[in-house]
Amino acid sequence: MNNRVLGARDRLARHHYVRKASPETNYWADFSHQKLADYVARYGHGFCLILWGLESDPDDFYCIPFAAVHHLFTEASLDGGSRARWIVDIKDGNLNVRNCIEVVSVHDYYGKWPDEVLK
Repeated sequence: MNNRVLGARDRLARHHYVRKASPETNYWADFSHQKLADYVARYGHGFCLILWGLESDPDDFYCIPFAAVHHLFTEASLDGGSRARWIVDIKDGNLNVRNCIEVVSVHDYYGKWPDEVLK
């Protein structure tokens, strides 16, 4: 059975920021500064960051309401590389944003999404 996010990725991406993230690398992903700013401009904090993992596992994904983690995505926590982006990973159910001291538990957002996500 395929990952539920993979099957609905195009539809989900219209309203949510969807990224591939492998459990082997602690769900490492990056979020573009410009793309995240576009989602915020369109939806405020009313969208999710969706990280999906194994294609073969239907429930290997995190659907994290941006409102729960927006305070981690600051100018100070941007990666210092050539691209304006935030680098994140999830270890032991905690979302870590590189260059940010605080972590946020996202355990409750693993493998499920609110009904409004698929509308």
